[in-house]
Amino acid sequence: MSWFKSIDELLYSDYRTRDWPMMSTTAYPTLISLVYVFFIKVIGPKYMTNKKPYKLRKILMVYNIGQILACTYLSISFLKTNPKFGCDPLDLSNDPMSIHIASLVWWTKLLKLTEYIETVFFVLRKKQNQISALHIYHHVSTYMIIWMSTRINPGGVVRIPVILNCFVHMMMYFYYLLSSLGPKIQKKIEFYKKYITIIQMVQFCIIIVNSLFFFAPDCNVPNIYGYVFIPNVFLVFYMFYDFYNNAYSEKGAHDIKNRKQK
Repeated sequence: MSWFKSIDELLYSDYRTRDWPMMSTTAYPTLISLVYVFFIKVIGPKYMTNKKPYKLRKILMVYNIGQILACTYLSISFLKTNPKFGCDPLDLSNDPMSIHIASLVWWTKLLKLTEYIETVFFVLRKKQNQISALHIYHHVSTYMIIWMSTRINPGGVVRIPVILNCFVHMMMYFYYLLSSLGPKIQKKIEFYKKYITIIQMVQFCIIIVNSLFFFAPDCNVPNIYGYVFIPNVFLVFYMFYDFYNNAYSEKGAHDIKNRKQK
């Protein structure tokens, strides 16, 4: 489509990653994300209308363990590349380390794509109430931005946000793993859920500070990346803050308790 070509021209490609799988055109992430949203909002719920929820306990355990291991591997691998907080210019050479960093960003993009599966599990378990606007937007925007990073800036300033995100997701999926062990465990660890949200918001604050260096004259970060990335971080932070207030404030907790009793 012509408008995909227009976006592709705007998001010029790093010559090193342009021929890597799913990187040649923005049609790939856009169409995948549209199918994802259509399934979780229309096809999936319709399919489950007259069906009992799938339990998926073992599948969830395998999925959560897989996410933890993948995040652990990526965070350690990125740390070994000596990332810098603040201005961290992209190395566009064919140096083996530079190519290795670009490949790690590509694998991060693939990992974020697999997180779409989490929402599919919600649909199959009839947990449609957990598929909030925050949940959908966060998944889609994160995948789209890491795809853009792989295309135009696979390394440099991208590393710190990815490392932070991996650390947070290691904790989050460990919480999910424990939750999948049954109601007794869920009750014991439910108290910690709000702290995971707090850690996520702290992560966004650190990323925002780090992002201020994107526009430094000698930082070599494409302006379009900063124009897309920074407003998105602010928006996601606001959405998480709003969720925290609604879910964990006294009034929010009271409203949730009343809804459960009805």
